[in-house]
Amino acid sequence: MIILWILLGFVGLLLFLLLCAVIRTLTIPNLKSTYVPAPDPERAEAYARKLSAMIRCETVSVPGEDQRDKFLAFHRVLTELFPLVHEKLEKTEIDGNLLYFWKGKKNDRSLVLMSHQDVVPAEGEWLHEPFSGDI
Repeated sequence: MIILWILLGFVGLLLFLLLCAVIRTLTIPNLKSTYVPAPDPERAEAYARKLSAMIRCETVSVPGEDQRDKFLAFHRVLTELFPLVHEKLEKTEIDGNLLYFWKGKKNDRSLVLMSHQDVVPAEGEWLHEPFSGDI
């Protein structure tokens, strides 16, 4: 009988804590940011030029074919465009893929940034060639 009362007390406590969490969630005001970045045409142009240079690297992945040279050319472009990343971070290449290690002040809070470099074939009609990098 004591075990039943303990279980009921535990369930009651959990329900009370859940109710407190729901009430707290409903009473917290909805926070919205009012930040609006200042327009910076020069910076936007610099970003567009970097993106254009990367797009000009055709990294279409074809199963069963060695595409490593295409990806190595893309890696060279990345090195030119982002010199600080390649200077400050530890880079490892694994079968044409890049892995960067960004050492922090502490080792207990790891961070992984992931992306892929391959793209699907650009088929169909285009106003600009798919890998032209036109801005």
